[in-house]
Amino acid sequence: MRLNTSCPNCDKSISTISYVKTKSEFVKKTGEEIEMFCEKCKTKSMVSTTSLHAVRSAAMNITIVLLVLVVIGLSFFMIKFTLAVESEYNVPYAALAMPVLGSIGLIWFMIADRKKINAFNEN
Repeated sequence: MRLNTSCPNCDKSISTISYVKTKSEFVKKTGEEIEMFCEKCKTKSMVSTTSLHAVRSAAMNITIVLLVLVVIGLSFFMIKFTLAVESEYNVPYAALAMPVLGSIGLIWFMIADRKKINAFNEN
């Protein structure tokens, strides 16, 4: 997840990436303050870990978009495949199940990410 705060010199948003689950775990790993670099004012500043808040990272957003594209692609493939097969039950059940199951998986994935971000921001 990405951890954001504002630069103490120019108030621009600065961020870092961390793979910890809670803020207390982050404090144990890095200490009470962390050194961060601001691209706007070109300064390094010591920032308190209490001012950090977690947000969804760009990698997570890309993962979500890719999962949506995979589910859509598989759904189209399943619809084409099931319509090509001739049987007395020519209903594309698998094609209908694909977006539903994919959506459930995507929602579960997003809820787990949101819980992780909320757990970090609670402390």
